[in-house]
Amino acid sequence: MKKVDKAYIIKHLKKFRPIKELKNYILTNIPYKKEVKFDTILITFFNVGINPIAIDEIYLEKRFELFDKYTFPSINAQTDKDFTWFLLFNDKTPEIYKKRIEILIKNTNLKNIKIIYTKYDLHTCTKPYLNKIISSEMQIGEWLLSIRCDNDDMLAKNYIEEAKKNFRPLHNMYIDFIRGYNLYLPTGELNSYKCRSNHFIMLKIQR
Repeated sequence: MKKVDKAYIIKHLKKFRPIKELKNYILTNIPYKKEVKFDTILITFFNVGINPIAIDEIYLEKRFELFDKYTFPSINAQTDKDFTWFLLFNDKTPEIYKKRIEILIKNTNLKNIKIIYTKYDLHTCTKPYLNKIISSEMQIGEWLLSIRCDNDDMLAKNYIEEAKKNFRPLHNMYIDFIRGYNLYLPTGELNSYKCRSNHFIMLKIQR
């Protein structure tokens, strides 16, 4: 049987699906040395940014209601708890909500939670600044697996566990789980969906 040229497949099928999805499908089957170590972080951009709504109490009350009921329990219930969770807040967040998040994380099974208050708009310009924050808060080895989760999202309880299983030491390699569920709160309707680029996409970085 003729050997498959994976680079050729990726190049010529790129127009049919996102490149990261195809690469992940092919490359997760490639063996690697299990002793390769990597750090795992989960990042939640709670209300960073310069938009005034980020510190509006009506907005924050609704966000915290969702976070308390859905996001936080799903992270707290992860089967693999060996990760660091970065919660990034606007430094002008009202004190009542700063205290609220601090009280919340006291009642958790997670050991590594970092609350960061920043004036920077981390949605637009911020890879160098974000790297600086992470490096100042934890010692990172050669490889980093970065996972995103917003303040109104939930992760399956084995999400981080499965993400780690799909780790391969390939710089700028994405892990993209494309199936999930969407809950429409006004009616309680739960629908399955398939998205080529999900909201919790993960990136492997060589330091």
